[in-house]
Amino acid sequence: MTHATETNRETVADLHDEISILVARVYAWAEANDEWGEAEDALRALGLESYWPRAPRSYTVDLSELRAAIPDTAEIVLDDEFSAWTVGSEVNGVVAPVTNSFLDKIRDGFINPEAVEAHSDRVDVPAVFARWGDLNTAYPTAGRAEVEDYRRRTMKTVLRYGESRDLCRKLERCIRAIGLGDYLPPDEATAVVDIPRSLTQVEFRMSLNRAGEISRDSFLELLARSLALRIADNITMPPEVTD
Repeated sequence: MTHATETNRETVADLHDEISILVARVYAWAEANDEWGEAEDALRALGLESYWPRAPRSYTVDLSELRAAIPDTAEIVLDDEFSAWTVGSEVNGVVAPVTNSFLDKIRDGFINPEAVEAHSDRVDVPAVFARWGDLNTAYPTAGRAEVEDYRRRTMKTVLRYGESRDLCRKLERCIRAIGLGDYLPPDEATAVVDIPRSLTQVEFRMSLNRAGEISRDSFLELLARSLALRIADNITMPPEVTD
C-alpha cells in the first residue's frame, strides 16, 4: 500500500511519461534513504540507466584551437640508427607542449564542455513532480492497457533481479514507498492439482548402500519425486510456476 496523502487525477497514457514518473520517484526514494547504488543497479536491470538524473551525459569540447596550434609537419633530429620508437618520441616533443597547453586551458576553466542536450534521456525530477506529483501523492493511474502491462512487467523484472542478489525486501520497500505497492505479487498462492486416474503405479530406480538397503526417508523422497514428475506430465501448471 502507498503512503500518499493526495491524489493525482491525470492518468498516464504514454510509456515515456510512465518511465519518467518511475525514475523520478525512485530517485527521490534513493535521495531520502541514501540508497543510490541499489537504485541505480535496479534501473540498470530494467534498461533505464540513461534516464537516471545522475547518469553520465554526452558533452562536446571545441578542439579547433588545438588543431590550429599543431603544425602540419614536425622537424626532428635523428641519428642514422633511429627506430620508430625514437621518431615517436621526437614528434611527441613537438606536439606535447601544444597539447599540454591546451589541456591546461581546460583545467583552468578557459575552455568548457557543452552538454549535448538533444541526446540526453535524463529525467527532470522537479518537472515530473510538478505535473504528476511527488512521493506524497498517489501514483498516477495507468490510462492505457499498455502502461498497466508495463508496470506489471517492470515489477516482475525488478523483483527477479532482487531475488538474484538477495535484495527483494529492500526493493519491496522502495516499491511501496514510491506508490506501486499494489503491484507487488502475493507471498503465497494456492495450487489445486487433479491427480490423473490413470496414475495407479510408478516405477523408479533406487540407489542402495553396500548392504543393499535404502533409508525410509530416501525412499519416500524418490517416490514423491517420481509421482510429481508423472503428475506434471498430465496437468496444466499454475501461472506462478516458472521453468
